[in-house]
Amino acid sequence: MAVTKDPQIRSFYPDKDSLKKGRSAITYHYTSPLGMKAILGSHSIRFTDCQFLNDKSEYVHIHKPLMQALEEIQEELFDDSIPDMIRNMFNDNYETELLVVVPRSDINPQLKFRYIKQRYYIFCTSEQRDALNMWNYYVKGGNYQGYNLGIAVNSILKSFSALKNENIELLYGKVLYNESEQIRYLKEGILNIDRCLRGELESIDDLQLIDELYDNAKGKILDFLESARLFFKDQAFESEKEFRFIIKLPTEYAQKNHSVLNVGYDVKGGIIVPHCTLNIEKASFKSVTLSPMLDKELAEQGLNRFLTDCGYENKIDINQSGIPIRY
Repeated sequence: MAVTKDPQIRSFYPDKDSLKKGRSAITYHYTSPLGMKAILGSHSIRFTDCQFLNDKSEYVHIHKPLMQALEEIQEELFDDSIPDMIRNMFNDNYETELLVVVPRSDINPQLKFRYIKQRYYIFCTSEQRDALNMWNYYVKGGNYQGYNLGIAVNSILKSFSALKNENIELLYGKVLYNESEQIRYLKEGILNIDRCLRGELESIDDLQLIDELYDNAKGKILDFLESARLFFKDQAFESEKEFRFIIKLPTEYAQKNHSVLNVGYDVKGGIIVPHCTLNIEKASFKSVTLSPMLDKELAEQGLNRFLTDCGYENKIDINQSGIPIRY
């Protein structure tokens, strides 16, 4: 299944994995029985507003590697005001702003920019099909009651590409856990934007346009950092081998009956939780894995009937965890 090039779909770390390899992968979403039923029944996946994740500390995890990265590149920067700009403007506000370039026109040939408020929504999966540490999140009454769904990365990207809105983006990729790798990623990203700024300024004489290019570069850096923070986690969680999909959604987007992407709310732990749901093709689901100790025969029979009634026609592989847990 080929995915056409789309500027609104970006790999988080294209240098780490080739686009072809990353897009052809299968990732696994661990969930509860009710979650599995809702996803397969509606053939849609839910992205949760990042402010409402279980571990809010991951949103601020970027600060330590970022300060180290700035210290190491200080002398290499063409625009030496970048570190102070980051310290003053990069904050932990969950509502951020996207810098948008207004197209040139005959009336106004100069570049113009505006900001769109946006929020980030996350759908979490794992590279591991059968991981005990992931099943442990779904223990209830001493029994494992979880499932995971094998979903094709390519299919998620293809479904998103049908959404024709240039101000909505999808990022995807592996979470980075190693601090030295996080620092390296930040250094490379900031320096690349800084070098592009220097190159653009070499042929410009218009003072107003020069100021706009500086502002544009700073906006790109802040956007880069906002994206990076959502793929950084503490190394203590490395065993999860998380693979994330993140939708950058303008706050003005309020579609509730859209054929591709809808926004809504759920209640979790007494809290109203904002989310958006992405409709994906039924063929996107490649497998269902049952957690350890689940009554495989009975669970499989019920699942097969459910899948048939939902129109999947037994095309999804059903497996049980191979982890040998007795009790």
